[in-house]
Parts: sequence; C-alpha cells; structure tokens
Amino acid sequence: MDHRVPHLQGDQEIHPTAILIRSGIHGTTTIGGKYQKVPKGEHLTLCFKDGEMSEKGTHVASHGYVNSRQDWEIREASHSPEKHDATVARGTGRAIWPAEAMFEIEVAFGHVPDETEIKLPEE
Repeated sequence: MDHRVPHLQGDQEIHPTAILIRSGIHGTTTIGGKYQKVPKGEHLTLCFKDGEMSEKGTHVASHGYVNSRQDWEIREASHSPEKHDATVARGTGRAIWPAEAMFEIEVAFGHVPDETEIKLPEE
C-alpha cells in the first residue's frame, strides 16, 4: 500500500490492521439496483479494520475521490458507518468483507541496494 491509504482513512482515526481493496478507480455506483454516475466523480473503494473491529467482525468502507483515472491523488474521502463483515453487497450477493478463506494474497518484496551495500569480490 502507498501513502494514499493513510490519507483516505486518516480523518477516521483508524489504525488499520487489515485493508481490503474492493475496486480500482471507477465513477459509478449502484443505487436501488441501477448503475449511476457518482456526483463526486471517479473514486476507489477500500475497506479498513483495526484490531477491535477484527475482534467484532466489523469494518468501515471508504471511498477515496480522485482527480481522474490518471491522477490518483485523493482529494476527498467519505466513510460508511461501521458494518458487519457478513454484510452482503446487493448487486453480487457476496459478503462485502469475504471470509479469510476467500482471500487471494500476493506478496512481493523488493530492495534496490545503494552503492554502500554492494560488496564486490576484491580482484
């Protein structure tokens, strides 16, 4: 995750122990079963939970409104009230926060050493 995540959740005073990225940048939402443009524009949807929420089985969903699909700087955020993890999305019928067994986790780490860390054999 990058520097935009703390900005998105910062005004909530949540110290996340888990973050679920629910969507990429998009400009629509479903209201009453109908897709509509979101008046505030392009946004991404994330869910957060801290340790206490993990114990209770709840999370907070957030929309981070960006300038465009090319400019991902979050200019504004909105947050749902705390919801139970088993809350079902109306459009898909799936739990908004899926059970642990449903997560597909890909983790990659990388490190580019600076010159002081590179040790070449002496000739």
